[in-house]
Amino acid sequence: MILKVLGLILIILCGSLSGFLYSNKLKQKSVVLKKLSNMMQTLQIIMECNGGTIQRLLEILYNMDEYNKFNFLKQTQNLMSNSESFSVAWKKSIKADNYLPTESVEILKVLGDKLGNSDLNSQKFILNQSQIQLESLYKMAGEEYKEKGRLYQKIGLLIGFATAILLC
Repeated sequence: MILKVLGLILIILCGSLSGFLYSNKLKQKSVVLKKLSNMMQTLQIIMECNGGTIQRLLEILYNMDEYNKFNFLKQTQNLMSNSESFSVAWKKSIKADNYLPTESVEILKVLGDKLGNSDLNSQKFILNQSQIQLESLYKMAGEEYKEKGRLYQKIGLLIGFATAILLC
C-alpha cells in the first residue's frame, strides 16, 4: 500500500515537473531575446568606441559574461579564421546554435548580410533596427510567458493527478 501511494505521488510530481519545464522554456526564450537585444546595443557602443575588425568585435562580445552562452559568436570567429567570409560564417554559426530562439534566427541572418559591408553610421542603423525587432520579440515572448506559463504548470499538475487517479 505504501509503495502504491509513493508511486502515485511520484506520478503527480512527474506531471508537475513536466509542466514546470515547459513553463521554464517559455521564460528562457524571453531571457535569450532580451540578451540578444542588449547585445545589439552593446555592439553599437563597441563599434563606436573601439572600431576594429568584425572578428575583434565578436571576440569582445564573446568574452563578456552576459553573451558567452551565444556559441555562434565563437563559432563565427573560428570559421572566419579558416578563411570563411563573415556573412557565410555568421549564417552557419547561427543555424548551428540551438540556444537561439527560432524567431530571432532570421533577424540575425539579415544582420549578418549587412554588417561589415557599409560605413559606421549605416551599421549602427542596422544594429538599431535589429535591436528594435528583437525587443519586440522579447515583449511578445514575455506576454506569452504571462499567458501560458502558469497554464503549463497547472496542466502538468492536473495531468499528474489524472494519471494517478486513473491508476488507482
